[in-house]
Amino acid sequence: MNFYNDVGLFISTFNEGPYLYYILKWSLKHFKFILVSESMTPYYGSNSLSETLCIVNKVWKEFDCKDRLFYLCEEQPAYGFIKELLKRNQGHSYLQSKGCSWTFHCDADEFYLDSEFEQLKSFFIS
Repeated sequence: MNFYNDVGLFISTFNEGPYLYYILKWSLKHFKFILVSESMTPYYGSNSLSETLCIVNKVWKEFDCKDRLFYLCEEQPAYGFIKELLKRNQGHSYLQSKGCSWTFHCDADEFYLDSEFEQLKSFFIS
C-alpha cells in the first residue's frame, strides 16, 4: 500500500476558518487527494460556506493544487446526522473515483504532529 496514493483525506468543517488553512497546508504533503466539505450548514445557518471557499481558493492559488484539493459544496436534501452521513458517503465515493482505496476523515480543527502522524501511517500500512 502506498499511503500517499491510496488514502484520500476528507475534511469536514463548520466555522473553522482559522484552522482550515493550516490543516490544508499540512495535508498537502501527506495526501494526494483532499476533499473539503461543509458540515450541516443549512441546519444551523452560517456564513461558513463563503469563508471556507475563500480559504480553499487561497490554498489553490498558493500551492497550485486545484487538481488535488476539492471542495464539496453541493447541499444534501437532509438535516443533522443524516446529512453528515450523506456528505461523507458522497466524499468517499468521490475520492474512490480519484483512485483512493481508503478515506481518512478529520475535522478542520484536528491537528497532528508529523511524528504522531507517521506512527499512525505505519500502523495503518502494516
